[in-house]
Amino acid sequence: MNAKTNIKQRLPSRHVTEGPARAPHRSYFYAMGLTTEQIHQPFVGVASCWNEAAPCNIALMRQAQAVKKGVAHAGGTPREFCTITVTDGIAMGHDGMRSSLPSRECIADSVELTVRGHAYDALVGLAGCDKSLPGMMMAMVRLNVPSIFIYGGSILPGNFRGQQVTVQDMFEAVGKHSVGAMSDEDLDEIERVACPSAGACGAQFTANTMATVSEAIGLALPYSAGAPAPYEIRDAFCMTAGEKVMELIDQNIRPRDIVTRKALENAAAVVAASGGSTNAALHLPAIAHECGIKFDLFDVAEIFKKTPYVADLKPGGRYVAKDMFEVGGIPLLMKTLLDNGFLHGDCITVTGRTIAENLKSVKWNPHQDVVHPADKPITVTGGVVGLKGNLAPEGAIVKVAGMSNLRFTGPARCFDREEDAFEAVQNRTYREGEVIVIRYEGPKGGPGMREMLQTTAALTGQGMGGKIALITDGRFSGATRGFCIGHVGPEAAIGGPIGLLEDGDIIEIDAVAGTLNVKLSDQELAQRKTKWSARATNHTTGALWKYAQQVGPAVGGRSPIRAVRTRNSAMRTSRRAIVAFVLGASALAVPALAFDGAPVNQKDATIPVVTTLPGAAGAVRSKVPPATQETSLSALQYAAEGGHPIAQWKLGRMYANGDGVAQDDVRAFEYFSRIANAHAEDSPSAPQAQIVANAFVALGRYYLSGIPNSKIKPDQDRAREMFSYAASYFGNADAQYDLARLYLKTPDASREDFRYGARWLGLAAQKGQHEAQALLGQMLFNGDRLPRQAARGLMWLTLARDSTGSEETWIKESYNRAFAKASDDDRAMCLQMLEQWVQGRRE
Repeated sequence: MNAKTNIKQRLPSRHVTEGPARAPHRSYFYAMGLTTEQIHQPFVGVASCWNEAAPCNIALMRQAQAVKKGVAHAGGTPREFCTITVTDGIAMGHDGMRSSLPSRECIADSVELTVRGHAYDALVGLAGCDKSLPGMMMAMVRLNVPSIFIYGGSILPGNFRGQQVTVQDMFEAVGKHSVGAMSDEDLDEIERVACPSAGACGAQFTANTMATVSEAIGLALPYSAGAPAPYEIRDAFCMTAGEKVMELIDQNIRPRDIVTRKALENAAAVVAASGGSTNAALHLPAIAHECGIKFDLFDVAEIFKKTPYVADLKPGGRYVAKDMFEVGGIPLLMKTLLDNGFLHGDCITVTGRTIAENLKSVKWNPHQDVVHPADKPITVTGGVVGLKGNLAPEGAIVKVAGMSNLRFTGPARCFDREEDAFEAVQNRTYREGEVIVIRYEGPKGGPGMREMLQTTAALTGQGMGGKIALITDGRFSGATRGFCIGHVGPEAAIGGPIGLLEDGDIIEIDAVAGTLNVKLSDQELAQRKTKWSARATNHTTGALWKYAQQVGPAVGGRSPIRAVRTRNSAMRTSRRAIVAFVLGASALAVPALAFDGAPVNQKDATIPVVTTLPGAAGAVRSKVPPATQETSLSALQYAAEGGHPIAQWKLGRMYANGDGVAQDDVRAFEYFSRIANAHAEDSPSAPQAQIVANAFVALGRYYLSGIPNSKIKPDQDRAREMFSYAASYFGNADAQYDLARLYLKTPDASREDFRYGARWLGLAAQKGQHEAQALLGQMLFNGDRLPRQAARGLMWLTLARDSTGSEETWIKESYNRAFAKASDDDRAMCLQMLEQWVQGRRE
């Protein structure tokens, strides 16, 4: 066995290349021209976000070929594939921007599925536009196969009459044109020269910010993120990345070895020091989430607060990415931060060395003013600041790089979508000193959390950048300038304070103190909340609808990584399927019932008529910890509106019990219904499966008794349907017990089915459902419609007594009566049965 074969035996690709059973798979590889040697080498996925939507991505295909050469040169077999990109510069200013942030998840998911599906051993990912960079890095840490990230590079600056320009100047030119400060001819001229090459937006907007992150976090090779797209050196970086990823396979260095909390803190520090995009406060927590690391907006903001702003980059400064690369690149910036104690030097990187080791040979360049020394910064705090207050209980963020006035107070001017705000700016129907509020643009409300660049750029173009403030539950482009606060949470769509604002409310912004408040009392905000109602959405199907159902709050930066199938009405389950399950269950041997063909005692038993069962909240009492007073109701509501079943369950339980909120069975019913509708077909082994089953049980109990003064009327058929689904599909013991009671005795004698009821009762008892154990014990001890088995009945009653709570006195009373009536032989046999039960559970 040679070295290559030996390493192959521990790699994922062995599942598609090795052994006689994989001959069909190998035939596919031979069809594509691979040699036997190439088939038995490690497989490296080369993922590219190439498309022709914008210049950001058009250089990626060329660079991917260089990566493939590097992989092959180092003894690997490259496998190239593409994923999507939604380019913000094209999506900006219209409904297409709703697709931008959701595309990040699509990129991560598609790369993950491709790598897993084809059993690739490693990954080199190339990305060139805003959301593709974090999406690719999210895929890397999620997969946790040896990986290297490659940025496609930035665009070169344009030249308009001797002045360097970027796409930021184009958006601001629209504002100038709207007030007559730029002619049609000038606008036509600048649009033809602003973007002269391939590459992403050239200033420290989102793409370059996340490129900077890729080096700082350790997933990219040093210097590789700074070189502009047209530079030939990019091909050299790509070839080296292909070679280096093969070393990572040998060394078994994986992304989660690299992306630690310290590495995330390094990334946040470099964002702050470079005056980077506020979008980093979305993407860094998302990357952290993929690693299982808690690192949210407030963690990012804390790093921003203590990191100096040292890189004089546009949009807040004077230079572009090309300029920083030519004076020393991102390593120069990181070197001064490390030397002054703002970075963790011991973090490992894709080079196999630490940050400190990578930067050891970097010398300070005194002949430039793009990057200032960290001990002589442009400002002593980072270019991005976190805010919090009664208008943003879950936080907000503002980019202050290049700003001189860090406080603003003014009356609110409210708009419920960006288009309306942009129209007001275009028509100049706003007033100087106002705070323009753009809401219902958050992750859920948008959906998609659109960027507001066209509005902010138009304001800057009109000369109002420092005379107007703007706040939104959406987000801003990295190209945004001015006093612009984004990511305000909770968002308007779930009743956050930003949705309660009215024109004229006085808003106070203090980026020094880190506060964002509206001059309203808590009582006034609470009063407005009672009148607020959620808005309908136009997105009722497709990817955006799914995103809106599942997305989390902006404070955590994360969107769901699990897609679920949903049904219009999960409660309308297939009766055929349920009957099939029950018929199958009737063939099971349940020793406790001793169904051996003996005649059944048909005398009327003491089984109560089932007209109601314990309240819905009792469906899972003690299975989910009760909410505490410290629990943020708004945070739970936000998560519930985003489709999180645990939050929906907790809220349903709170309203059913009156736990910390006014009891409201209708609202509880609504939350349980959402869970059932969205998750009816989740796998019974899924982490949330029992919560889903409990929701069905709660709904069944509500249908038994109905809810007074509501549309929910007593409906035994619907109750039976709820219990049947939870009992059969999820195997829920509470549902099996409730279903058993329905079959054993109902007001409609024609619906009784003792045999089915007894079987369900036996299944629930075997699973430890103590009420089922008690009822079954009563029936067996007394011989109620079953052959009398006193010892076995006493055994079930004993188990039930040991599991019951103090409020369930009927179980203890039943046990006491049975124990008093039992003979010594019955008690002795019961003890033997209990020992057998315990032993069986252990095994």
